[in-house]
Amino acid sequence: MSIEKSCSVVFSKYKKESDNLNLKIYLQAIQNAAVRSILRLKYDTPSNIMHQEAFNKLKLLTNY
Repeated sequence: MSIEKSCSVVFSKYKKESDNLNLKIYLQAIQNAAVRSILRLKYDTPSNIMHQEAFNKLKLLTNY
């Protein structure tokens, strides 16, 4: 099961659109914090830089 499908199962139990949006934002914040921690980036590193660093790391790992 993909992440998107598993998240849609979680989101489907919420009746209010605002609850759904808040949960999505909360999960995104958790994922961003995890990536920053794994890559040993500062907490205030902008998301676009964090995403580029993660992409570069994955690119290096897949070249082996």
